Amino acid sequence: MSMRKTTLRIGGMHCAACSSALERRLNKQEGIKASVNLALEEASIEYDDRKYDLGMIAKIIEKTGFEMLGENERPPFEERSRTARLVAAIVLDVLLLYVAMGPMIHLPSPFGENTLSSAVVQLVLVLPIMLCGYTFFTRGFGNLFRLRPNMDSLVALGTTASFLFSLYNLLTGNLHHSLYFEGAGTIITLVMLGKTLEASSKKKSAKAIEDLVALQPDHAVRINEDGSLEDINLKQIVIGDTLLIRPGDKIPCDGTVTEGHCSIDEAMLTGESLPADKGVGDKVFGSTLNTGTTFKMRADEVGKDTAIQKIIQMVKDAQGTKAPIARIADKVSLYFVPTVMALALLTFLLWAFLGSDAGLAITHAVAVLVIACPCALGLATPIAIMVASGKAAKCGILFRNAEALETLGRSDIFVFDKTGTLTEGKLFIVESTLDGKSSELLRKIESLSEHPIAKAITGDSKTASDDISDFRSVPGLGCRALYEGYRVLAGSEKLLESEGINNFERAEVEAATVVYLAIDGKVLGHVALSDTVRQDAEETIEKLHKLGKKTVMITGDNESTARSVAGKLGIDRFYASVLPSGKKDIVSKLKKEGKVVYIGDGINDSPALAEADTALSVSNASDVAMSSSSVVLVSNRLDDIITSYQLSRFTMRNIKENLFWAFFYNALGIPVAAGLLTIFGGPSLNPMLASLAMSLSSVTVVSNALRINTFRKNR
Repeated sequence: MSMRKTTLRIGGMHCAACSSALERRLNKQEGIKASVNLALEEASIEYDDRKYDLGMIAKIIEKTGFEMLGENERPPFEERSRTARLVAAIVLDVLLLYVAMGPMIHLPSPFGENTLSSAVVQLVLVLPIMLCGYTFFTRGFGNLFRLRPNMDSLVALGTTASFLFSLYNLLTGNLHHSLYFEGAGTIITLVMLGKTLEASSKKKSAKAIEDLVALQPDHAVRINEDGSLEDINLKQIVIGDTLLIRPGDKIPCDGTVTEGHCSIDEAMLTGESLPADKGVGDKVFGSTLNTGTTFKMRADEVGKDTAIQKIIQMVKDAQGTKAPIARIADKVSLYFVPTVMALALLTFLLWAFLGSDAGLAITHAVAVLVIACPCALGLATPIAIMVASGKAAKCGILFRNAEALETLGRSDIFVFDKTGTLTEGKLFIVESTLDGKSSELLRKIESLSEHPIAKAITGDSKTASDDISDFRSVPGLGCRALYEGYRVLAGSEKLLESEGINNFERAEVEAATVVYLAIDGKVLGHVALSDTVRQDAEETIEKLHKLGKKTVMITGDNESTARSVAGKLGIDRFYASVLPSGKKDIVSKLKKEGKVVYIGDGINDSPALAEADTALSVSNASDVAMSSSSVVLVSNRLDDIITSYQLSRFTMRNIKENLFWAFFYNALGIPVAAGLLTIFGGPSLNPMLASLAMSLSSVTVVSNALRINTFRKNR
């Protein structure tokens, strides 16, 4: 099976019932897996390209009552004209309310006692209001006829019932307190107002991606082969181009400095406030700011392959996925609208049975239909995920999916790889007993080796080794050579012993690799190299312990080194000399004790990352490790593990609050709208007030989700 992934913009979705209906319809097709996001108005689809193409998928979407929009396609006319239609509806509704209800509060009426004229004017005013809200009727009844009723269906049924009942009374001459034209008009107007406010709030929640896009420059200066300068846009840059970056310029793509030195503000990537010094051969990243002098760079990655574009895509992917908690709303919305319609019918029949007039029975039934709109329920989770993903990106944390946002906050055990995660991943000389001349000799010999230990000894220095001859590497032990006719050895204790050198002082340096230097059988001294612990590692482990979390370290290094690192950091448990497959097995066992987060950076960590409940990698990780991770720390700071955990907790609390308010409005509103309180002498809920409460429920949920933007990193 050849599966292809795509993300499609969807038009016509207005509530949880809409997104759930489309998702169910798509997933019923063999060879299609889909996740529909109401807040983003997008569908993430994975399909078998041997069975389907985008045209066939578009037809499935259209048959469900929605439409597939192109990536850059403008919204349909009714969406573009939403504001104009809303303004017209508000003006007409104010006039309608004045004509219908003015006399009740003793306002002057142009019709005097002529109730027929007043009724006809109300009819004339309500018709254009209904025309302004025509989408409620076209979509609402369309979905109703497809047996997939949604929020529009509730509004359409309620307002149509009010309008037809009022029209019947007008035609039969029953004009005293039996007209509900103003109710129908006001319901449509208020629901339109609520949808406009909701759309505005949703736009704010998507601002994170807009902010990331705005970080990119719109042009670059290319140096042509003849030395001339050419101003080009980003799409014209090709790999290998030489670009000129002036002070104050944003770097247009990822690349390498080829000439000059500079200081780069990389705060948008790393979160570090101090500029990073760059020289020839150093990597620079697109959208970062040159705060230093003019330099030249070679374009290495352009377009979608740049770091900033990958970040933008990660944020989009995370916003388009669903957290497991969203399944609650999906399941409820499946049965919610039909249940509400049944309750509205039951409300009408009960009031009719109690002897009330038809007008009162219809009023309560319409109020039930209107107040029970499931918009807030559908927005509760995706809006919070959108805001949290954007906020995380600004904090230098990338969540690849919504599930990671949920599971990270429920984690109990944090498992760390050692090398490159808890340590710097580089060997440094921590002790030397060699004098200056001996140190120089060691560097000369090691400069001929490609081994990582040799590179750690020589560093960046280029030492001439013309007087070294007959160089030979001894795998796993070190190397031997001739220096001015003398036999020289540089390597481990075992190398010396294999050459018959036993009478020398052994170095005792904990958790270090020792390289001895011997000339003509005499040991001159040694250097000890160690991978140093990261500065922020101890503080991160301490904070995790304060949060009540268990910490574990797994490494392929020897037990002595592992014990030393674990002891320095206060890690609860450690496992040493573990192969990649063994790391996966240990994570699997730890999952029996609780939810596991694995933090790693290497290719050998990928099986364990895939096995963990939440996989987290640092930004300098291998591509394989990052592809296995659900959370990436862009800033490469370990204490961002704490930030990501706390943001996850904050987001999940916010989602639960949203779901509470969504359910609370409906649980409280439906009985009140049905007239339960009036039975005990309490007030009734007018359909107009019901529509206002329904709109406020959506605005409340979205506004609460926007509070996630107040989250602050814990340094």
